[in-house]
Amino acid sequence: MTNTPALSTTSADEPRIRLDLSIAHAQSLAELIDLATRMHLGQFTEIAGLARMHKILARSDLQGGNGQPIDIIQSEQLEEVLRSAEHIMGHIPGRSNFSIGSPGVSPECKRGYETLKVLQKALHEHLTPNTKHTVNGDGLLVRYDQGPAPVATIKSDVPGS
Repeated sequence: MTNTPALSTTSADEPRIRLDLSIAHAQSLAELIDLATRMHLGQFTEIAGLARMHKILARSDLQGGNGQPIDIIQSEQLEEVLRSAEHIMGHIPGRSNFSIGSPGVSPECKRGYETLKVLQKALHEHLTPNTKHTVNGDGLLVRYDQGPAPVATIKSDVPGS
């Protein structure tokens, strides 16, 4: 394992990165950031939920080329193992995971969460423009990191839109 330096707090004069993503890519990125954030917060059983929805597949052969959904019994077994992992990490499933503002949450997780919230808001405004005040539509209401806030906007290359 390599020893990577801790991420420094961003400053206003630091260079910014712009991504050009399709809506589908942005939705996938948001789902993956959400999962990574939940792992940092100790919500390991989210993995079992993704397996139940067939978003994570089990290997069906030793070459790893194919995957298959798990059945309900395997899903329950997976959830039991993940609850044990939560317990080992000091979390009581369903009650005592970290919240995003907890001191024990890494700066990387807090930055990821902020990125997720602005990305979710941009997607929400684009895909369901007439609805407001939802978990995904409210955006970044509270900052957990210093420096400039992340920004996500959706722009169309179609003239007149």
